[in-house]
Amino acid sequence: MESNNRLFYRRKEVAKKLGVSERTVDRIIRKGFLKASKHGHIVLIYAESVTKENILSVKPKFKNQI
Repeated sequence: MESNNRLFYRRKEVAKKLGVSERTVDRIIRKGFLKASKHGHIVLIYAESVTKENILSVKPKFKNQI
């Protein structure tokens, strides 16, 4: 997926790109397939982690504290 020179995406944007719900994005983050950080009530997902390879990989790459 293209990052368009962005550093972060919001949950809603990633859900739309992947064609899934925001709750599914939360599950993907908790499992470690997307790198994310929480700032107050806002969850920011690192653009470099939003790739098909990360989403479809067998082993999670990231450990999030969300």
